[in-house]
Amino acid sequence: MAKRPKKQKPKLVPKAKPIPLRPENDPDTVLESCKGCFESVLVMGYGKDGYVKDAYTENLSEADVNMLIDQYKMWLFIEEED
Repeated sequence: MAKRPKKQKPKLVPKAKPIPLRPENDPDTVLESCKGCFESVLVMGYGKDGYVKDAYTENLSEADVNMLIDQYKMWLFIEEED
């Protein structure tokens, strides 16, 4: 009987190359300024290797994370009525 080939994991391609940031946009500075302000957090961004990275607090389920992302997209793209 012939052996099945092993499934290979897809290779991730970086979406963007890291760029130098001004000090006020440095990720560590932004994260430090948020200490003590939140009950739950989801952090997403590009790692120094250019790949998307994420982290979230253990009190969030994957469904909660998905909901946060959807809420943020709505907030970001829906204009307020005057």
